[in-house]
Amino acid sequence: LAGGRPAGAVQVHIEAIDALHFISPSKTGDRISLHGHVTRVFGTSMEVEISVRAYDVAGGQESARHINNGFLVVQVLGGDGQPLALRPSRADMTGDDPESRPRHEAAASREAVRALRRQMGSLQAGAMTWSEDLKEEMCICNLWGVLRISHVDEWHELAAMPRGSPLPAPLAALNAGSDVSPADIALSANLCTWGLPLLSIRGCLSVDTPPPLVFELLKSPERRAAWDVLLKEGRLVRQIGPDNAIVHEVFEPLSGDLGRPHDYALISSWRCESDGSYVIASRSIVVEEVPPSPQYQRGEVLPSGWWIQPQTDGTGSELTYVIQMRAELLGVGTDIASARKVAFSLMPSLLGLVRLLQCGAGAGAEGQEGLGSDLRQDLLTKMRTLFHRGSSETKKNEQVVEGATTGPFVSLLSGSRG
Repeated sequence: LAGGRPAGAVQVHIEAIDALHFISPSKTGDRISLHGHVTRVFGTSMEVEISVRAYDVAGGQESARHINNGFLVVQVLGGDGQPLALRPSRADMTGDDPESRPRHEAAASREAVRALRRQMGSLQAGAMTWSEDLKEEMCICNLWGVLRISHVDEWHELAAMPRGSPLPAPLAALNAGSDVSPADIALSANLCTWGLPLLSIRGCLSVDTPPPLVFELLKSPERRAAWDVLLKEGRLVRQIGPDNAIVHEVFEPLSGDLGRPHDYALISSWRCESDGSYVIASRSIVVEEVPPSPQYQRGEVLPSGWWIQPQTDGTGSELTYVIQMRAELLGVGTDIASARKVAFSLMPSLLGLVRLLQCGAGAGAEGQEGLGSDLRQDLLTKMRTLFHRGSSETKKNEQVVEGATTGPFVSLLSGSRG
């Protein structure tokens, strides 16, 4: 009634129930009254503050007890069932009530929080605005997002390279000269993830290193440079409790303007689960400490990261690496050819991670020099050459082998030589 009468609505639809506060209980026999007050009108909805009071009729007490308080967000619907356009309220429309203006301003703040919460659970891409008030919720949703995409069933297989199998010649060059796969590695893609213009890549690896040691290596943004060929710079901006951090990462470009690396402002979160597995998640955020810079092209990712599970025999780890990205920001599409290009760019880093783990990484800093500057530059040069050669040759070659277009990226990711 409070929301419907002012708008002349046919019906009112409750869109959200927000900020319920249970102050004290009601008892059998109490008379209950609800008082509604419109705090602010938005474009197609309004916020209504509800106050619940109880009267002890049986006990003869005439004074009311304030037992509950909360806010409803209601949409005003017309005869066709569609939301009506409303005239947004202004502070100068609140009248003479001294409490109306503070209520009006506070309603805007609550609506901003509700919008951020909707984005947390949304599948839409885009960086979230960092909120200190909602940091715990944001970090939990970050971890949940990685587990959600990890359990998706529809993946297109791009490559399967068992341990000891021959690597394609280009990958052998990118594997520090070794021509065999150092671990079980499989790559797959999910095109148009969640029905949106998102490209997701999944890498699955089996390694002999126990999960706690893998976790210690992967959760550190500074130590990522030891294995990730594409990482130009990774730094911890601010630690947020023991299990979360704001980080800034800059990656070398492979396509487009090679003078503009891609950078990401991220909230990174990590947890150990009760079954002995670990989750490491990162999602793009908007935060004052990492403003966009003209020297970088700002990228955006939905929750992406690692799921580290113990192997059944308890000796090694099963790693799942997932990335959910806005493809257009990387200059690629959401087709299978684009997925192969992105997957190819990940392979040298995954191989570098396996090599570092085989050297005992995770137990300490000793023996973990990882990629030297000369090797990193050599790998980048080879990757860029193959990346651009693949882009031109796949456009020319339209033959089909086992349902996939042939060309260097198909042969590269299918395990064939040359």
